[in-house]
Parts: sequence; C-alpha cells; structure tokens
Amino acid sequence: ILSFSEWTNPFVAFSLFGLKLPLFLSDRMSPLAKLPFISEFLRGIYYKKATGIIAQSNFAKEVLKKKTNATNISVIYNPVNVIPRIDCTPKKRIVSVGRLEEVKGHKFLIQAFAKVNNLDWELSIVGDGSLKAELENLTKELGVSDRVIFHGHLSDFGLQLSEAEIFVLPSLSEGFPNALIEAMSLPMACIASDTFNGFNEIVENGINGVLVKPGNISELTSAIKMLIDDKTMRVLLKENAIKVRENLNFEKIAQSYLDIIMPNK
Repeated sequence: ILSFSEWTNPFVAFSLFGLKLPLFLSDRMSPLAKLPFISEFLRGIYYKKATGIIAQSNFAKEVLKKKTNATNISVIYNPVNVIPRIDCTPKKRIVSVGRLEEVKGHKFLIQAFAKVNNLDWELSIVGDGSLKAELENLTKELGVSDRVIFHGHLSDFGLQLSEAEIFVLPSLSEGFPNALIEAMSLPMACIASDTFNGFNEIVENGINGVLVKPGNISELTSAIKMLIDDKTMRVLLKENAIKVRENLNFEKIAQSYLDIIMPNK
C-alpha cells in the first residue's frame, strides 16, 4: 500500500494495523503545516510502524522525525515536469505561477515589484484563487496596475514563462515547489523563498537561483533589482538551473520509488 497525503495517511495506517501489509506513507504538504489533533495523534503512533515513509525533502524528513520519532524515512524529491521553451520575443517581464492564496505570498511580490521603480518591467501572475480581487486592488493602491497582468488559471503557461526574464516563487511555505522546478527546467533566472529553512535542496543561492526569506519584502525587492540590472547573472542562473532536468528526471525519481518499495525485484 502506498498512501499519499497527511490528511489520510494516519487513517490508512490505523485501518491497516495488524494486517501485515507493506505500507508506505508520503506527506505532500509543508512539513510545518498544522493538522487536526487527531491526525497528529495518529501520526505519532502509526508512522513509525509503517514499512517506510517517503519525505519530499531532507527538511521534511527532519521535521517528521521530531514529530513522530520515526526512523524509517527516505527522501525522494518530486520529478520535474519539463516546460519546453516557446520561440517568442523575450520581454522585460517577471512571472510567478501559483494559487492566489495567502500561503503563496503574492502580496509580498506585488509590494516588492512596486518598490523596484523600473517602469520598463512588467509583472505577470498566472493562477486563480480567493485573493484575486484583493491582489488586484493592491496593484491599484500601489500604482502598478498598468504593469501587472493577471492571467487567471492556465493549464498551459509555457508562453508566459518563455516571454519572461525572471521567475519568482514568493511562497511562505511549500511541500515541494513544483512551479519553481518547472521554471528552472525552461530554463529561467529564478528567485525563490527559502521555504526549506536553509536546507537549500533545490536552489543554491547565487548558483542556480536566488533565495530570499519568506515574506521579506526588502530582500525580495533587492533580489529583483539585482537580476533586472545584471543580465550576466541572469544568464549564469539559467545555465545552471536547467540541470534540474537531469537531477529530477522522471525515470530517475520513479526508479527511486521502486528501489524502496520493491528492493528485491
């Protein structure tokens, strides 16, 4: 049995207890997310009894160890869904992809963008959610509504990524930042919140991207200004970011699952 989602994993483990079936559990949200008391209580009892636990990052592994006292934890990153670059004319544009919800931190990105004071650049936001109207009003309050484009939900956003020079992931927390690795696969010069609390498992600061503290408008503004002004740095980050295609290759990640679940096959 392979069960995904911290909302259901404790109950799957509880229902299978005593049946002697191999059980592997994988949490997919931020390891710092707060769950209902009953979920946390059952995790503390049953996670360490599972055949194995698959964490999405080393940071998640360490947090899960402290929460459950489990030692049967392996780390397997998510595979990258490679976004092919579309042949188009690059624009002076920053792009972000994600649900328009508090945890994704778009308000901090808009506030940082408003402080850049470079009227040649635009901000492109792909995604929909409950904060759309609030964020649109924020752009008006800050006087940047004419330079911020809200695309809404798009099933295919390859063009929006291909047209932009800089990608920003301003999230306050992440289980695993799929939008970030997709942008890196294009490749793009990326700025990301350090949602792994310094573990730096995807982005090496200044090598294949730029890391900033979550919710820190000043750091985000400085990072955006730096990449706008330094084309050489943008090129360097892109050249290193594309390596995510090999590091998080689908077949490689799939084989990692098979090696853990069926080690003798």
